[in-house]
Amino acid sequence: MNAIEVNVKNGYKVIVDNGIFDKIPEYALTLADYTTVTIVSDSNVAPLYIERLKKGFLRANKRVLTYVIEAGEQSKNLSNYAAILSFLANNDFKRKDLLVALGGGVVGDLTGFVASTYHRGVDFIQVPTTLLAGIDSSVGGKTAVDIKEGKNLVGAFYQPKGVFFDIETLNTLPEKEMINGFGELVKYGILMGGTLWKNLLSDNLSLENCIADSIRYKAEIVEKDEFDNGVRALLNLGHTLAHSVENLSGYTVPHGLAVGYGIRRIAKACKNNGLLQNSEYEQIINVLDKFSLTYIAPFSDNALIRASVKDKKAFADSINIIVINAIGNCSIQKFKLDKLGEFFND
Repeated sequence: MNAIEVNVKNGYKVIVDNGIFDKIPEYALTLADYTTVTIVSDSNVAPLYIERLKKGFLRANKRVLTYVIEAGEQSKNLSNYAAILSFLANNDFKRKDLLVALGGGVVGDLTGFVASTYHRGVDFIQVPTTLLAGIDSSVGGKTAVDIKEGKNLVGAFYQPKGVFFDIETLNTLPEKEMINGFGELVKYGILMGGTLWKNLLSDNLSLENCIADSIRYKAEIVEKDEFDNGVRALLNLGHTLAHSVENLSGYTVPHGLAVGYGIRRIAKACKNNGLLQNSEYEQIINVLDKFSLTYIAPFSDNALIRASVKDKKAFADSINIIVINAIGNCSIQKFKLDKLGEFFND
């Protein structure tokens, strides 16, 4: 078992292991003596796991409610946010009760945002069932919904009370969702370098070690910059173009695949601008290809850059881009928006 501490003001543990799913209610109920537990999940995950999780809380004599949204990024919206709030209020969900996010990043972000605002803040835990959520979105306290103008433009920083990731849940994950998660995993490999990058290069990948290394790296960054005012921006490697792709595609391109595209473009731009050695660029491309992160966006650079203006990383006339100087050495660089096309020009 890996028990990784996230040492922020309201700190918590990320528990990562194989075969812990049925113990999650027991873990959660050590946090507080909750009366009611509401499990939020989606239409893909709920049939697999929601009853199993519910039974554990029922055995502890807790009142258990469930709420299921349609699977997909399109469900991370203000309508579902409001609907869950109404569901909680109509079912007498109290301030000292517990919300459980069971699923991927969409469920985690949406449930976390509900938790941050209902009764001005209620406890919630993350139970990720995807690789992407397990290594990234479930950790760090970013919660949000999308609006038509852009991804994650409405949200709050609100930490969970705990994160419980049973790696065995990945056995039920479709291949396309594993590929989606590898987009974020490659991101962490480039940021961290060292053992994580060597693992990604290896023919004998240890996924559990990759997951634990990624979470430890993110925890360290979050501890330094919980509210994303500085070094935490490094975690946005590849995300500027990724968010533009997601927005322009109507969120039909999954996040991790879009991040893979963003990393591919930023790596090439860094190589072309003399920031990244060709040998390391080739390593990055080979790893992206190895994990089937081969998506190429059909949108023009002008369209992608215009879409990036609405990204949270944008200022009035500039935007922060994470550049790759070397594997294990990335930095935050501010670009004028009218110079981005020149930087990304192939």
